[in-house]
Amino acid sequence: MIIGLDVGFSSKRLTSGVARLDANGALRLGHTTVEWESRRQIAGPETAEIAAIDAPYTNAGEAEGRSCERVFTLGAFQRRCKPGLSHVPGTGRSLRAAGWASAQQLKQIAPSRALATEFPRIDGCNVVEAFPNAYLGVRLPADVYTGMIGVRRGHKFDWLYDGWVELGLFRSLIRAAASATGPPRRHVQDESTSRRTRRARLPPDCGRCAGRQVYGRG
Repeated sequence: MIIGLDVGFSSKRLTSGVARLDANGALRLGHTTVEWESRRQIAGPETAEIAAIDAPYTNAGEAEGRSCERVFTLGAFQRRCKPGLSHVPGTGRSLRAAGWASAQQLKQIAPSRALATEFPRIDGCNVVEAFPNAYLGVRLPADVYTGMIGVRRGHKFDWLYDGWVELGLFRSLIRAAASATGPPRRHVQDESTSRRTRRARLPPDCGRCAGRQVYGRG
């Protein structure tokens, strides 16, 4: 079982997104609050092979910058996937706090065990910090970015996602995973191209990032 979590902040509104992919190919998606009792309605109580969160994770102080975030703001990364900085007061620090709390929740269901690929585990558990914008951005060919004109603030992820759909990259990734795990159910393939909002798209994308670690496929 693989879990993907798009981290939101609210304890009352359904601002978080959770995706769960079972070994038999069954996919569950839902919106939740930050509370674990809400999230576990989708994630379930069973042990996951790996869980991925779309949020910064660090044990550093709230005002301390992260080198990985700085790298993604420089050079070619700046155009392809520039993320926010989680030490900046406001949304950045709120997301950092929410990411840390979310990781503590997922550690309950993702204990450490050997997987096909070594990766930086969170506190020794099979929880990984996903960078969906970076993952999508670096896989798109350079010529795609010549057409990136007028992308509004906050819409970069959707632009990257649509580029993947247009080039058939999701289906290629699913085929690569299937070569290691067996054919996925048809609806799992269709989910990659049918979902139209950021909140619906991000949790499965986190799950795909996690799946790369389980099966050692890029």
